[in-house]
Amino acid sequence: MNGQFDDGIVFLAKLTDAAKAGDMPKEQLTKIGRFWYDERMIGLRRQYAAKGAREQIDMIVRIHEYQREARIGRFAILGNGEQFRITNVSRGEDDATRLRFTELTLERLDELYELSDYEGENDPGSAAGS
Repeated sequence: MNGQFDDGIVFLAKLTDAAKAGDMPKEQLTKIGRFWYDERMIGLRRQYAAKGAREQIDMIVRIHEYQREARIGRFAILGNGEQFRITNVSRGEDDATRLRFTELTLERLDELYELSDYEGENDPGSAAGS
């Protein structure tokens, strides 16, 4: 890790119902935070462990600090629009830089969700998104 978190932007999102009262449910992703990330290499041991558990690892990213919004089952959206399900979340501290991080294991979605605007205070201009 270079400590720069400069590989791109990832948005954390949760699944919400966009239907009006009385209408059929309409699932969409609602962004809840924006973070710079470092992409991590997927090691062979981790890849084989995932295959043994019938899981797929498409990407691993690290974001700065410990992010409570990052939870298994939530979603990550890259700046280029790719959508992923968060399948694992771990937190740690880089030995060299002493920076705390949250590491997200991601599985690419086959079917994409519609996106909605930000929820709460974690919009692109907020401190959490810096």
